[in-house]
Amino acid sequence: MNRASNATLYINEPGTSLGISKNTLVVKKSRKTLFSMPKTQCERVIITAKSVSISSDFVALCAELGIGIDFLDRSLKKHLALLSTAKQAYAKMTNLQLQILHTPKQFELAKEFLRAKTKNQINYLRYLNKYHKRFDRYITQMRHIQKHLLYKTQSTDELMGFEGQISHLYWSALSDMLAGKVVFKGRITKGADDIVNAALNYGYAILYGRIHHHALKAGLSLNVSFLHASDHAKATLVFDMIEEFRTFVVDRVVFRMFNQNEPLKIDENGRLDTFTQRRIAQKVLERLASYTRYKNKSKEIDHIIEAQAYLLARTIRGVAKYRAFVGRY
Repeated sequence: MNRASNATLYINEPGTSLGISKNTLVVKKSRKTLFSMPKTQCERVIITAKSVSISSDFVALCAELGIGIDFLDRSLKKHLALLSTAKQAYAKMTNLQLQILHTPKQFELAKEFLRAKTKNQINYLRYLNKYHKRFDRYITQMRHIQKHLLYKTQSTDELMGFEGQISHLYWSALSDMLAGKVVFKGRITKGADDIVNAALNYGYAILYGRIHHHALKAGLSLNVSFLHASDHAKATLVFDMIEEFRTFVVDRVVFRMFNQNEPLKIDENGRLDTFTQRRIAQKVLERLASYTRYKNKSKEIDHIIEAQAYLLARTIRGVAKYRAFVGRY
């Protein structure tokens, strides 16, 4: 469904047409107006559908106002074409993000991403502890370290150091839980050939795609990040944003599957077999489509990711304060 919200006009329905009427951008299909957007509110146009027609007046107005027009594949990962000018709004967002770097605001955003990540990890172990009764010492140590992360850190390097200690305890606890069921000696991000890490990496890749999708729609510059080092060749902002969702979305799915003795397998090359890939994808997508509490309302998790992306964009513009997502377990 086409949408116009939060400064981005998003077109993913085939057969639509884009034009202007007075001072308004108009989206039509079969001569029927689907919606319109004041020209002063639009900062970016994203087109993923085929057979979309654009009037020359629409293109000219976008050029005049510095509104970038992006043509992407349906996954929103691959740029097919980009119409831009020196005044393009996407460049404005990039500049806003760059202005945050090396300021207290960057540190606060980095801390907020890790606050939510560590809180989600602790809450998940507390949830598991109701059934496994073996995580008390891990939780106590993690809480102690988290206090240092929240109140005593003065730099991103210090943040990452405390986060590393908490994560080590977190993965050690989950390794303890799986003892006797499957070999899991700890978290390996690249080149993992054990079933647990391979399953986690596959689930994270799906989650990464959804966050990439929503961050791009929100008009964020994905190569300028606040926790991880920015890289013009990588969507490092997605690395930042995924931290608050890893545990709540993927870890809960994957470790439930192992606890329920689902037949997950890797082949001789250390890769998940086809059945396992499909099963994990099914479960992660079901998780994304499930509902949880968000700002005192029941909301689909995928929509929460979308809301967080737009909240981050507003925070970067200076009109909101970012509060990372901590789920209920």
